[in-house]
Amino acid sequence: MNKNVNKVIITLILSILCIFGINIKSTLKSSEVEANNEDAIEAMNTNDDDEKKEESKFDYAKACWNLQSLYKSDDAWKKELKSFVKDTKELKNYVGKVTKSKTHITFALDIKEKLDIRANRLYAYVKLKKDINKNSYKYLDMTEEMGKVYKDYSRICSDLELEILKLSDDEYDKIISNNKINKKYGMYLSDIRRSKKHYLDDKSENILSNVSNISSLPSKIYELFRNMDKNTNITPAEYASIIESGARQDRKDAYQNEFIAYNDNINTLSGLLVGQVRKNIFYASERGYDSSLDMYLSSDNLNTKTYDKLIETVNKNTDSLHKYVSMRKKILKLDKLYYYDMFVPIVDPVDLDINYEKGQSIIYSALSPLGKEYGDILY
Repeated sequence: MNKNVNKVIITLILSILCIFGINIKSTLKSSEVEANNEDAIEAMNTNDDDEKKEESKFDYAKACWNLQSLYKSDDAWKKELKSFVKDTKELKNYVGKVTKSKTHITFALDIKEKLDIRANRLYAYVKLKKDINKNSYKYLDMTEEMGKVYKDYSRICSDLELEILKLSDDEYDKIISNNKINKKYGMYLSDIRRSKKHYLDDKSENILSNVSNISSLPSKIYELFRNMDKNTNITPAEYASIIESGARQDRKDAYQNEFIAYNDNINTLSGLLVGQVRKNIFYASERGYDSSLDMYLSSDNLNTKTYDKLIETVNKNTDSLHKYVSMRKKILKLDKLYYYDMFVPIVDPVDLDINYEKGQSIIYSALSPLGKEYGDILY
């Protein structure tokens, strides 16, 4: 794998990890990687601007998800969004009095639970629509609209959580002693209380909330680049299929076509990465965490020692990975192994054309040990 491509891949992985809130705190261990030849390097830095996009042979009708189970149309989604905004006012009425009694906190959390489900459905619909229509400004605008609505809703939820945090230990214990509250919302309330020392005063929390539109810019800009400005001749679904193809030149062409945009914009992407890292450091510092890694792991009640142990264990056991890569190169009968050779099957693949309905049935059967109710969600 050549050094330019390696830099692109590392930058891409780091950007994605940081967007999802993961702070890299390990030293990347170098391994013996065979250098690419000059022709491959030249190919990576050549723009095929004159190359016309071939007509897609991918059958989207069979592969695209049916979102009508969420909303029948975009208009139905917009109608539900307006209804959601209206109904959040009911939850807002509990701000300032959610901890007044066990009844108040139960009613408030019941309302929040229903609103959370609706918010997830609203977001899922527009997110999946945007994934299908990568270059559609319509769904980009709808996503922005959903983001603004969710921000306002999150602020209401934060106000309620802040009230719960302000409870003394005795007051909190009295509320959590209620079996109904403890059984249904015990874990949620426990997670809130666990973060008590990292919450700030009302004024500071409001400032951090208002800054979120600015601090989220690196991830939003990266998303725009990835979905709108990264010109490519193949769709993600086609790339996933080609990269597993037995035709090596097709794999190489698809790989270069997919990643050349990252190489051409490496300085811009590096700048976005720096912005994301600085954002993480800022929030971690303001909330009193030891590091941004500590901040993100704390949401899952994990400590940094667990993360460090994971990295240490992986680094100590890379021999198996190296052995696998060597075996793959030998089985594929290749003199050199590149990244685009890592996905092609090394045994004769079983060509199964499984449609959606059959796949759904297989998954339903696989979930049967979990109970009928669990599997019925698929239908």
